[in-house]
Amino acid sequence: MNEAATDVTQEAKQRAEDRRIITPYAFHIPFEVLGMPLAAPWRRALALTIDLIVIALLSTLNGYLMGVILGWIFWRMLSDSPFSSVTRKLLKTLATLVILVSSIAGIISFFDKENGQVNEVTTSLQNISSVVTLARVVSCDTGACWQPHLQETAHFIASQTTNKAAAKKLISQLLEDSPLSTDEQKIISQQLLTLALPLQGSMTNQPDVTEKEKSAVATKTGGIKEEQLESEDPIVIAPFAEEATPTAQGPLAWLRALLEELGLGFGWAACYFTLFTAWWNGQTPGKRALRIRVLQLDNTPISLWDAFGRYGGYGAGLATGLLGFIQIFWDPNRQAIQDKISTTVVIATHQSKKITASTEVADES
Repeated sequence: MNEAATDVTQEAKQRAEDRRIITPYAFHIPFEVLGMPLAAPWRRALALTIDLIVIALLSTLNGYLMGVILGWIFWRMLSDSPFSSVTRKLLKTLATLVILVSSIAGIISFFDKENGQVNEVTTSLQNISSVVTLARVVSCDTGACWQPHLQETAHFIASQTTNKAAAKKLISQLLEDSPLSTDEQKIISQQLLTLALPLQGSMTNQPDVTEKEKSAVATKTGGIKEEQLESEDPIVIAPFAEEATPTAQGPLAWLRALLEELGLGFGWAACYFTLFTAWWNGQTPGKRALRIRVLQLDNTPISLWDAFGRYGGYGAGLATGLLGFIQIFWDPNRQAIQDKISTTVVIATHQSKKITASTEVADES
């Protein structure tokens, strides 16, 4: 009896992990895990497709609403978490803050958007008013008819032009078909120009151009001088090639762009895969629909950190040119690169019985 107890104690001491040498205990697989049926590749691919579709639908929602939803999910998950009471309270407080901040930010954003729409409507009404005024003044046959509308017309000219030459050109176009005499046209033109030029600076609200900036502009425009810019004569600038921005080509680049559009960075997709995998014990909505589950090789529950580490494996799969995903077809335990990173496998939950290596899985492809 004493010898048996001594052997157990000795074995326990030997099983103590020593991070100076390689030990077999980190690779130990419990007996109850052996023989579990692995999920077929087509089930895993279809489950991932469903998850990506769900993420695409969620990405169309308002970001603040997503923050509230994910904060609530995280808060619910903590009710069954193995953390200590103090840690659980701290994390619940953090989740509550996420919900509150997302709610407040969403309300503020909503009212800002409403104000922006009101401003757009006001601007549109002002533009309509300017058009009506122009329709009136172009039909005026006397200078006295123009006088009540000079200020509003000058505002319109200032909003449509940025320099003296452009203002002169627009004024001449307005007066081109006017029934006014030549002398009256000159007087009205001078009055409009006098009123519009000061308004150009106040409406554009741009800082003064430095000599260095003028030189840069002159270089781009082929050495055109400032006097030429102020003249009424048209200036023809030779077209020049735009600098081409290199863009990645190929199906892999397209897939990466698609995943970025779906938020597969450190964002909502990370929260989706992390929270659902930890909350549903290795399942996401897609995996639950296909009746498969992520299982850790040591048969311990998947924590948030474990789920997040496995999600990082998706990025590694893209970095390997999708080879990390395709390896499930020849890997002995159907482990993709995310499974290798997190020491997990994906099992089929619809097959309750264990099978041996010689038994064929009915749905394996």
